[in-house]
Amino acid sequence: PYDPVADLSGITPLGGVPLVLVISPDRGIKTLKEVIDRARQGKPVRYGSPGFGTTPQLSAEYLFKVLGKADVMHVPYKGIPPLMQAVLSGEVEIAAAALPPTVPQIKAGRMVGLAVTSAARNSAIPDVPTIAEAGFTGFEDESWVGLWVPAGTPAPVVARIREEMAKIAAMPDTRERLRNIGFEASVGTGDAFAALVQKELRKWDKVVKETGAKVE
Repeated sequence: PYDPVADLSGITPLGGVPLVLVISPDRGIKTLKEVIDRARQGKPVRYGSPGFGTTPQLSAEYLFKVLGKADVMHVPYKGIPPLMQAVLSGEVEIAAAALPPTVPQIKAGRMVGLAVTSAARNSAIPDVPTIAEAGFTGFEDESWVGLWVPAGTPAPVVARIREEMAKIAAMPDTRERLRNIGFEASVGTGDAFAALVQKELRKWDKVVKETGAKVE
């Protein structure tokens, strides 16, 4: 019952992490191009996501259907744990997920990272290429976390919160702990945060329109 732009005041982004496409090593597939080629040849390709309307689902829809021009089947799950299990058990070929829960699986060799959706490779899994390096340009996505307060919160309060968050984000142990799971700490101004939100609104509006994605 609220307008997320008018009723909330963004203080600062806190950090961002790319999405990643992963597959079981049992499939014998090493690259995103192999997946796209398989789908274009009419072979069944199922990908799982944490649910309808999540950024992993929308990103995968755009990647496969708009950029890759491939027909794939989306299988929604109720969150990350069942999605991870579905890939490991072979229930779906691919998972589209935020990076943190996949990092231990990729490092342990239980999953193969096909591509990350950021502009540059991620330091937590440096061997996994970006989607541009995998041959599909024109789209990037990072899941980000931000801090908001109700609109009309006094400016000194907002400034104090942002100042404290900047101190925490600059701490080496904070940055290291976040980096180990693929997050990069990021604290900025309120204006910069507002610009980010508007950019994201435009991007996802475009993705939804071009993919025809619907909440089911």
